[in-house]
Amino acid sequence: MVVPYMAFVMWLDFVTYLNHHGHDDKIPWYRGKEWSYLRGGLTTIDRDYGWINNIHHDIRTHVIHHLFPQIPHY
Repeated sequence: MVVPYMAFVMWLDFVTYLNHHGHDDKIPWYRGKEWSYLRGGLTTIDRDYGWINNIHHDIRTHVIHHLFPQIPHY
């Protein structure tokens, strides 16, 4: 039971990391008073994961989810 749980947690962490960090993308990083909820939400990324999108219902609404949290992002 531990192995499936750990696989799920690692998958969730991996997808979350990719949606908040970019390797080649120039994503601004705001600190202190220059950070706001809006700026934080607009600096996330909608990524195309190819066939893996089917697992996440092809939703691709990560940026919108940060602006309107009631909209799910799988």
